[in-house]
Amino acid sequence: MCVIWCVPDFLSQFISSNNLYLSMRKCLFVLLFITSFSTQAASSAAMCSLLFSVRLKPQVELPGVSDKWKHCALSCLLARRCGAEDSFLLGIIKELADTVGPGNAEWADLQADLNGVTLWLIGMGKTDQMCKDQCLSIYPNPLLENACHLPSTPSL
Repeated sequence: MCVIWCVPDFLSQFISSNNLYLSMRKCLFVLLFITSFSTQAASSAAMCSLLFSVRLKPQVELPGVSDKWKHCALSCLLARRCGAEDSFLLGIIKELADTVGPGNAEWADLQADLNGVTLWLIGMGKTDQMCKDQCLSIYPNPLLENACHLPSTPSL
């Protein structure tokens, strides 16, 4: 389960390609590398984020929302349940996995993860809905944002 969430964007590509074994090895390498520097307690706590990420991901996988909103909201939701450090560590692991696989690693994704964790830390993410709403104020819905800018129709 931990490997599946580590690279959620990879999962469909793994199943449809014949590189499942190689890709899973890459993800496991990243996870082992990161957790080798932590204590047993930290590793156990990181499992909290991995477990809850699988349960919470459907709440943020919504049509029309930005990728950065998904990172922010999920990190805030995870921080509520597992703490700031574990939530952010999972974001780092995901981006590291993106660097060794077909994913798209971006610093902006880590910034969005950090914004979500920060919302929880400063008390602006006390509920799941608060997390989502606050992240939406930081990362507005691109479809709604563009809906107000309709092209003008040419005059006849």
